[in-house]
Amino acid sequence: MIRSVEIENLRGIRKGKLSDLTPLVVLVGPNNSGKSTVLDAILIGTHRHPRTAVDFVTQRRRDFDNARGMLLRRSGDEPVESATIGISTPVGDRHVTVRGANAEFTDVQPPGDLQAAPEVRMVDPVGAAPRTPLHILYTQASERGFRSQAKSLVRALAPEIQDVEILSPANTPIVYLVFDDGARPEGTAGDGLRMLLRLSLELAAPAGSVELLEEPELHMHPAAMKQASRAIWAAVERGIQVIASTHSLDLIDSLLAEAKVEELDKLSFYRLQLKQGILSSNRMTGREAAAARSEIEADLR
Repeated sequence: MIRSVEIENLRGIRKGKLSDLTPLVVLVGPNNSGKSTVLDAILIGTHRHPRTAVDFVTQRRRDFDNARGMLLRRSGDEPVESATIGISTPVGDRHVTVRGANAEFTDVQPPGDLQAAPEVRMVDPVGAAPRTPLHILYTQASERGFRSQAKSLVRALAPEIQDVEILSPANTPIVYLVFDDGARPEGTAGDGLRMLLRLSLELAAPAGSVELLEEPELHMHPAAMKQASRAIWAAVERGIQVIASTHSLDLIDSLLAEAKVEELDKLSFYRLQLKQGILSSNRMTGREAAAARSEIEADLR
């Protein structure tokens, strides 16, 4: 599990640190408060091949003419020379330096623990970066014994769906939704249902993994957010750390409503602010957030 992340000169963040991360972390704050940069930093800082992570992060922002150049904070008209990311995990601390278009580990402590570090994945529902094909996620979830859980979430949202399975028209594997009157490709379903299906399959990861969720509520009706919250809590119960950013009060309400009283200690909220490059945060436990919901709402409205 990731315990803390420290960032210097990455995108808009000149300096900032988040500490005491819990199994479920929710990042809230207005636009341009550093939420996405924190997720990017965690991915780059924990990836076994940080240059691959840099490629993924820049592909998520293809709308920028120079997405790689945008990784480094700018001082005036020019980017700074390098950015650094520090990550603390139970197996040790590590530091990554990003220079220009590249990234490299400059320090991993204790030595040799890099391969023992948690597997970290970014789940980006609408980003431009390539995503794992759904039929592969479905196969992986089946191999790990979580296929029925993903199906139950989808059926709870759309009871008319009887099953989810892979068919291969023209020898191309495609995930289909099965109804009374036949089967249809999942691509023909509504965006909210498709996002819920992908999220539930992405969360069928091995215990010890870390899942980064960028605004998982996008395109989701509140009913779908309720099912998404159940999928998130089920992943946390299996030993997966989930770090999510959100602009949705409905998602926060669902996460709090779906939590058992004892699970609230596994949840923490970070209300982020970014002023003149300095990232600051107000940390609340799950219990505190449940009692101070209006404060979170003020950041989202």
